[in-house]
Amino acid sequence: MHVTGKWMVALAILAVGCGDDDKDDETSCDAATCDDAAVGGDGDTGGDGDSPGDGDGDTAGDGDGDGDTAGDGDAVIDAGPTGDGDGDGDGGGEPLAPTDGSQGAYCEGADDCDATLACYDFTRICTATCNDDGDCAAAGDDYSCYVPMGGDGLCRIDCANTDCPDGQECIPVGGGGGGGGGLLRCGWSPGADQPPATAGDATFDACQDDGDCGGVCEDNYCTVGCGDDADCAGVAAGDGTAYCLGGGGGGGGGATCTVLCDEGDACPGDTECEVVAQNGGQELWGCVIP
Repeated sequence: MHVTGKWMVALAILAVGCGDDDKDDETSCDAATCDDAAVGGDGDTGGDGDSPGDGDGDTAGDGDGDGDTAGDGDAVIDAGPTGDGDGDGDGGGEPLAPTDGSQGAYCEGADDCDATLACYDFTRICTATCNDDGDCAAAGDDYSCYVPMGGDGLCRIDCANTDCPDGQECIPVGGGGGGGGGLLRCGWSPGADQPPATAGDATFDACQDDGDCGGVCEDNYCTVGCGDDADCAGVAAGDGTAYCLGGGGGGGGGATCTVLCDEGDACPGDTECEVVAQNGGQELWGCVIP
């Protein structure tokens, strides 16, 4: 049984239940979420003929009370912050970091930078060489010179009290000689030269590590990270439904798009629908690598 932190969170929701027992079936919800807006509501708040009503809060009724109004589409969430906004999961995102070898561009070695620049390995930026701070004036504002023992000096930005150039992050590099002579330096995270993952990268094919995927390898299948269920809207989920689960659970990382299913459902990629957690007589089914 594939019991990790994200499955236990979903099972806990299932165990507690959704809503009060005296609510009718049309306002109940499934094991993964109590967000009625995501499933459209029951339509009986569409209006009484005199006032339009608002349905589920996003979906406007047509005022005739018959619940036949499909809504304005606001409850249909897009492909997430890394998509191109059309919700089809094909992305459209561009690499975060420039890779043209110029000052401040992303690098993983000297060969990635212009001939006159070097790669500051600690934060993966192409930068000018230097002997003192005066040599860094041409590199840009706030650059100062770091000269390691026995090496060439490199211009970099100490971001302990300074903002980094647009797009760059303030990255801990340690302290002392082994950490570049300081604690925080501007630069790029590993992989910042690659386009951000999109819903289309959640293939659910078998994997061993992140290198096998366009997104991340979680529970031995390829998926993508997420902040909430909206980020999983474009994920191809077979007969199941993709939800954003994890983050602080036993999965050991951030939340990821995860497919919940019912017995017999077809799952995406190499995954199959299996019982992933149990609580008494209740079972939670998810798409996992068998």
